[in-house]
Amino acid sequence: MPAFDFEIVYLARHGETEWNREGRRQGRLDSPLTQKGWDQAQRLARFVTTLSPTPDGLSSSPLGRAIATAEVCSKEIGLPVVVVDDLAELDHGRITGMTSSDVDEAFPGELERREEDKYAWRFPGGERTRESPRPGASRTTSSSKSTSLVARSWSAPSEPRRPNA
Repeated sequence: MPAFDFEIVYLARHGETEWNREGRRQGRLDSPLTQKGWDQAQRLARFVTTLSPTPDGLSSSPLGRAIATAEVCSKEIGLPVVVVDDLAELDHGRITGMTSSDVDEAFPGELERREEDKYAWRFPGGERTRESPRPGASRTTSSSKSTSLVARSWSAPSEPRRPNA
């Protein structure tokens, strides 16, 4: 595994999307940010300006929801968004676009099996977390950057929090 040259990496989840609001799994498909999602991105951008040390790099998944969130931060902190393909969401396969009810009907028992071992479980027709490269692991290069803000499409708290808080 390549060495990382970062002292601190701040992680942020994209703002709420239409499919988040509907409870649909997005995987690698996209859904636009809702007004709440744009508001969350603005709050995140304001929060980022208070971080110490301030980020000196800004990376994003290639998914539109993550890029949109990162671009709001980019305007606030004056850093370009670097799109990193390895930060893309897992492929949710045949359950992409489905709600939990849809999944239960089409793939009985799959959600329960996922809860038993999320890392070994495979999305029907999609990826398994265990097989996915760690964010940035396969294409990390040497960098003089000491901190980075990464906007990625993974489930995480939507409210910004300080590290170690």
